[in-house]
Amino acid sequence: MYGPLVMTACFEDAPREQWYRHFAADEKQKAAPTLQFKGKLEDPSSWLEFSRNKLTFRTVGQTQAATFIPLSSVVHERYAVYHEVLHGQ
Repeated sequence: MYGPLVMTACFEDAPREQWYRHFAADEKQKAAPTLQFKGKLEDPSSWLEFSRNKLTFRTVGQTQAATFIPLSSVVHERYAVYHEVLHGQ
């Protein structure tokens, strides 16, 4: 959360042909990768920094880079809302 906004980590844009397609019940979707970050839960600046874009954050010092934007701004990207923050050095 950033104030009243739910922030989400965005992944790659979905191909245009998949934007509004219906999936068959037996068709499997590849799960989004689980994100884990090292830092202090009580100090988000230990693993996040403001980006140049308004309301955008980027991870710092992580093995997996991620960009966080407000959930309401997600249109055709894959995204994840819940993440694990592990106590890091």
